[in-house]
Amino acid sequence: MRRMTIILLITIVSSLIFLFQAEVSPALAADSPAAALTGQVSSTEEGPMEGVTVSAKRDGSTITVTVITNEQGRYSFPRNRLDPGQYTLRIRAAGYELETPASTPITADKTATADLKLRKAADISQQLTNTEWLWSMPGTDDDKHRMQQCGNCHTYQRIVRSQYDEAGFMDILQLMASFTPGSTPAHPQKKGIEGGDVMAPGVVSAATAKYLSTVNLSTVDHWAYPLQMLPRTKGRSTRVIITEYDLPRREALPHDVLLGKDGLIWYRDFGTEFIGSLDPKTGKVVDYPMPPLKPGFAGGMIDLQMDKDGNLWTGYRQAAILKFDPRTHKYTVCCENEDAAQKDPNLRADFGIIGLVYGPENKPVKVWGGGASMPGIHRLDLATGKMEEFYKNPVYGINADSKGNGYGLQMANQTIIKVDGATGELTMLPTPTKNSGPRRGQFDDQDRLWFAEFKADKIGMLDTRTGTFKEFPLPTKWTGPYDVALDKNSEAWTGGMFSDRLVRLDTKTGKAVEYQMPRNTNMRRMYIDNSTTPVTLWVGNNHGDSIVKVEPLD
Repeated sequence: MRRMTIILLITIVSSLIFLFQAEVSPALAADSPAAALTGQVSSTEEGPMEGVTVSAKRDGSTITVTVITNEQGRYSFPRNRLDPGQYTLRIRAAGYELETPASTPITADKTATADLKLRKAADISQQLTNTEWLWSMPGTDDDKHRMQQCGNCHTYQRIVRSQYDEAGFMDILQLMASFTPGSTPAHPQKKGIEGGDVMAPGVVSAATAKYLSTVNLSTVDHWAYPLQMLPRTKGRSTRVIITEYDLPRREALPHDVLLGKDGLIWYRDFGTEFIGSLDPKTGKVVDYPMPPLKPGFAGGMIDLQMDKDGNLWTGYRQAAILKFDPRTHKYTVCCENEDAAQKDPNLRADFGIIGLVYGPENKPVKVWGGGASMPGIHRLDLATGKMEEFYKNPVYGINADSKGNGYGLQMANQTIIKVDGATGELTMLPTPTKNSGPRRGQFDDQDRLWFAEFKADKIGMLDTRTGTFKEFPLPTKWTGPYDVALDKNSEAWTGGMFSDRLVRLDTKTGKAVEYQMPRNTNMRRMYIDNSTTPVTLWVGNNHGDSIVKVEPLD
């Protein structure tokens, strides 16, 4: 009798657990009052479609929310993500488009339903990412590596649709080399008197020009190679909510984003002279112009760091270093004075990529840095204005460990250069993968440098205590990772500059999850908010004048 009672109880409990799981299942969320909008995405060719991004934007709003369809083709927007109003819907699914434009009203007390029907896209070439063009093009890896730098500023659509021959491309490459890194077709910006080489060595070459003329329409009226598209994401990759916040300036290039102690998202504009803030609750954006300092020099730069007091530090193409106080909205121009400049002319040069060194009172006392027009590794003393040079050849990323040592990442090859902060001694640390292209990275609290291997499509880790490396391959070739951040769960995050996919890698198992971005999203620096569970990632859309929040649901 007791045995039968136990079996009966187990059966009842199991049934209740099953019913509870069914209640919260995304596939059944259409009946949940917590959902603001649900529906199913399907096509004649596939039926219900998994891995389709569905984006909703309220009329007059600057905020777009995106979810992804599950295995049954269903999607669901939580009620707390969509305020009442009229919404326009868009989708992203490789090779497909909406049959008809979609919109729907959202109310406060009822779940809206919008089933979306897709059809095959008439021209898939309009949808290809830079990664997919690299997949599709013939040629060697060396050929494609040379043209990767073109993707810093624009999509490969401009190359493959052009009709330039080899000579024409030589002229184009030389023209492109005259623009600053903070340029896009919407905001072209010529280099000023500071000069500096934008493109990597070998890009402006006859070999590059010849290759580009073989993959465009210079001799044919249609590409002679099949166009390939990445398969849609599925499974765990669909469990995510992505929020895009539009910036008011069309030319804005949010290269770096940080979460401030005030709850605002602060960003550094890559192409123009602004630090700006975003209020995630309202979408309000405020820009703070930087002080003009050097007439004739281009604007913008590529780094933003927060010190332990919450102040923001950035390199400035028109100055050495700027400090910005988010509380007073005031800039301090560090060490930029006539006496110091006369003693050291380099002080007025481009000093864009920085690593802060802290003193006994946990305040920055020195800054490691370098830049496009001041190649090498330098160190600036904030108190005296003295600039020291330790290495002359170009580096891309620069970081400082907790002991004040500097690290320069050489994207042109595979080397990380350590500069001993006390002695100035240089140590060359090559990655295990040859020509891996270390680009940018971040230190964790164990003095391990996590960095992107741009050319190898890997995440790298240098343990500075032992001088040893560990590498993790990414799931997709030609992802083009730029930066890496490690979260509290020992998961490393990087964004594909070319693939429009965010990668979340478990460093304990080596397994990775890719999240599909809802539109062209040229991702650079990664910022992790570890105060949430699961963690939240913030990143700028450097080619899409928006800031992106990514919230995994597990």
